[in-house]
Amino acid sequence: MINSICLLLEEAGLEKSRIKLEYSKFLYANPEQIFVLSSFTNEDELSSGWKNTAHEVAVTIQSKLSDELDSLRWDIYLIYVVNDLVSPHLKAEIENSRLYFRKLVIFKGEEVPIENRLPLGILGHLHFNEKLTLFDDYSFLEEFKKNVSPEVQKELGDDFFIDPKSNLEILKSKYGGEL
Repeated sequence: MINSICLLLEEAGLEKSRIKLEYSKFLYANPEQIFVLSSFTNEDELSSGWKNTAHEVAVTIQSKLSDELDSLRWDIYLIYVVNDLVSPHLKAEIENSRLYFRKLVIFKGEEVPIENRLPLGILGHLHFNEKLTLFDDYSFLEEFKKNVSPEVQKELGDDFFIDPKSNLEILKSKYGGEL
């Protein structure tokens, strides 16, 4: 599981660092973000070790960022990878902790795909999922249809909400001339 996360980070343009940490396996960075990966066998190990890992990253990495790298201190993500199930309570405790920086718990059997949990920015997500866009025509029309009256829906017709490419022609034919 940790190898697939490493691959996702590399595909998103982050470089693997040579910095060695006692409690963490890997550190990836680019000029916009730092990701630290720490691996745990089970929930008990995570429960007893997550704060040590956070302290280590805060002291070793975050506290040393200065000058032009200072803004990175707010873009550090510590990812706890657990090879077993994790209770929702412990996961929430760790991820909601305001201690130092953002923390994510990714565990075996989690229903949400890993790439959807990682805050890689829009470019990273587009790389993994070419269907993801911020505001595509279909999503807009679906939302638009929910927010207009039934009378307007009827006047525009069903085709208007199905094929975004024909919308301009439909509007021109209904309301004449140029828009």
